[in-house]
Amino acid sequence: MRALLVLSLLLLSAHTAHADEYFETGSGLYAKCTGNSAADLAYCLGYTAAIADGMQHENAVAARCITGQFPADVTKQQVRDVVLDYLASDREIRKQPAQFLVYLALVSTFPCPK
Repeated sequence: MRALLVLSLLLLSAHTAHADEYFETGSGLYAKCTGNSAADLAYCLGYTAAIADGMQHENAVAARCITGQFPADVTKQQVRDVVLDYLASDREIRKQPAQFLVYLALVSTFPCPK
């Protein structure tokens, strides 16, 4: 698990593309997740849930845990809260693509069992 996190961080830090080449940055996602409008909050919930669904799909395709394992009773709101806490913890990371940051937040909170 630690190797996966280290590899993810290395790939993330080695990437030289500009943030505007992505649909969403960590800063943009954080702004929506902390916004006041219902549309922003719905976007945040949907975005984080979609990444989590994609992670679960990868596990199903591989027929083993490779991208973290969520508890059976985890909710979309809990997934969003994990991501929001991660984004709030370090303002510098928010320059990175949101999909990587959501992945890192979730895989560090819900690792694969050993």
